[in-house]
Amino acid sequence: MKSKITFVCEHGAAKSIIAASYFNKLANEKRLNIQAIARGTNPDEVLSPKAIQGLAEDGLQATESVPQKLLTEEVKSAQKIITFCELSKEYQQGIEIEE
Repeated sequence: MKSKITFVCEHGAAKSIIAASYFNKLANEKRLNIQAIARGTNPDEVLSPKAIQGLAEDGLQATESVPQKLLTEEVKSAQKIITFCELSKEYQQGIEIEE
């Protein structure tokens, strides 16, 4: 089972999607047993078209097909959380969070 890194941005539609996609590309190239996912604290209904276009131009795909809400279970199971936004206290449960 792969370890999980969770990238979080407010809308889960661009920053976290881009970060997770590039992370997974590099992790696969280095054959690391770790996978990134993208989540939002207040997710949009659709991914950013500009983010999808930029990833496609670099030969990458989005890690998610639609923005996903960050769940407390995912926070607990992640090896690391990297945020592009401030997380509310409900998510800050004794794990290392990088902002």
